[in-house]
Amino acid sequence: MADSKTDHAQSFSRLKAILSKLKPKITEAKLEWTNRRKIGTLCAAKMFNRMDAAVCFFVFMVVPFDFSLSTSMYFKGFRHKFLEGPIISEFSVQSDFECFQKCLRDSHCSSVNIKTITEESSLCRLIGNVSKSNCKHGLEYTHYKKLSLAQCPLGWHHHANNCYVIKFENVTWQVAKQRCHSMDSAMVSISSVKENAFVRGLFYSDTIWLGLEDFSSGSWRWEDGSPASFTYWQASAPSGQLGQDCVKMSHQRGKWNDCQCDLLLPYVCKMPENAITPFC
Repeated sequence: MADSKTDHAQSFSRLKAILSKLKPKITEAKLEWTNRRKIGTLCAAKMFNRMDAAVCFFVFMVVPFDFSLSTSMYFKGFRHKFLEGPIISEFSVQSDFECFQKCLRDSHCSSVNIKTITEESSLCRLIGNVSKSNCKHGLEYTHYKKLSLAQCPLGWHHHANNCYVIKFENVTWQVAKQRCHSMDSAMVSISSVKENAFVRGLFYSDTIWLGLEDFSSGSWRWEDGSPASFTYWQASAPSGQLGQDCVKMSHQRGKWNDCQCDLLLPYVCKMPENAITPFC
């Protein structure tokens, strides 16, 4: 029994040593299935026997581990950079992992700036959500981007690899387009019945703007210039009347109708899920 305990102790001691050597690879990895498999396989390959290898692989593939090395898998780092943005709070920390943990515990934190003070001390700044990249160069800094599981900014809604936000301010179609662009997004485009139902569920007002417009005599395109391969017009639409070059969605049935572009309506913006909080 004593030999068994000694073997287990040695096994986990070797595992700890291997994890330390793998730290640089873990730091740059997202917590995704493919990366966990690669790291787990690499870890297992370096162990001394089958039992050690099985333990190592199991840790990365199955166990929702919660020690310092795993914490960094939620972040992507940019050396000699810092992001200017709203500072939520700042702390003196002894390790990057301590800063990461503080950010993970704060739902408003989207990234961190870590400034090296001494070999044993750093300044950790938690940064809130920003819509545009404003990165600066600094030799003593490292900026870390938080990799959100939902991959959407605070206040945005996730659906099928995209992020959506509803803005309940009544503006013209052109102003809505500009407001979405200011958030590094576009007015909502819709490509399926499911997506149409999802967008309809975001609002409770009578109608909202869609990012669809009549480029030329019935050639309906989304604001990025792509053709409307899917449409959900109400029975009488599009009317083809002069000047009705924009499109609104009705909440009652989710149907679309062409209209004047100078109406004042709420709007929805859309962006790919990986477009959150700009990288440095």
